[in-house]
Amino acid sequence: MTAGKIVWREYIAADRDEAIAFYTALLGWSIKSHAMEGQSGVYPMIHAGDQPIGGFDLTDWSDDPPHWLVYIRVPDSVEASVARAVAGGGAIVRPAADLPGIGRRAILRDPNDALFCPFDPLPPADPPIDDAQWPPAPGSISWYGIAGYDLAATAAFYSSVFGYEPAPPDEVFSPANTPVLTVGNKMYAGVLLGSDALPPQWLIYVVVTDIAATASQVSDLGGSLLTPIMTIPGVGKILGIKDPLGASFFVHQPELSE
Repeated sequence: MTAGKIVWREYIAADRDEAIAFYTALLGWSIKSHAMEGQSGVYPMIHAGDQPIGGFDLTDWSDDPPHWLVYIRVPDSVEASVARAVAGGGAIVRPAADLPGIGRRAILRDPNDALFCPFDPLPPADPPIDDAQWPPAPGSISWYGIAGYDLAATAAFYSSVFGYEPAPPDEVFSPANTPVLTVGNKMYAGVLLGSDALPPQWLIYVVVTDIAATASQVSDLGGSLLTPIMTIPGVGKILGIKDPLGASFFVHQPELSE
């Protein structure tokens, strides 16, 4: 059962070249061109080592500020998830449609205006990079966050759409006493408090081996720091970053067991 799992992530911005240059230099990602069925041009697919983990969108469909879009696996159908989202105060940006050879998706806004994508992938699904043993590999995605202005309401909305179970704050993954989105004993994302500096959006946490060295490169590459380096016992160190185009994300240096 993988309903609620984030199985893909895409960077949405008009200037992909600047974003690609930043992320490859900072995180060691590589980009491989991938022909997309039914689309002209090639898809710049992100690889962490040998594993594909995301891509840079080709279609310029969004007028929103640059951001990361997550594809969340639905528990039943994309249409049913869209209906639940709309009933809960969400809005349709792009209705359910097939991505040839990939799956079916819709693009929605949550009640806080954050964009997300209910997704029903064709097999094979769930890239193995997401199931790496601890510590996760450099460049892979270790965690997700959804920023919203009302923590309880944000958690309730996503629970209604994807079947997440209402979860009390987790002392490890949510040291700020914020809710965690779970299914069974599997934690999928934390709910973060949005602000002027961090407006509602989905956030990825990318694994690095030396977070201090990563922080020192950000400004030289045109980005800025959102937060200081923070230590979470049992998890490691995290740091919030804003890229040169304004999209936010976190890096994570996992705590290694002795």
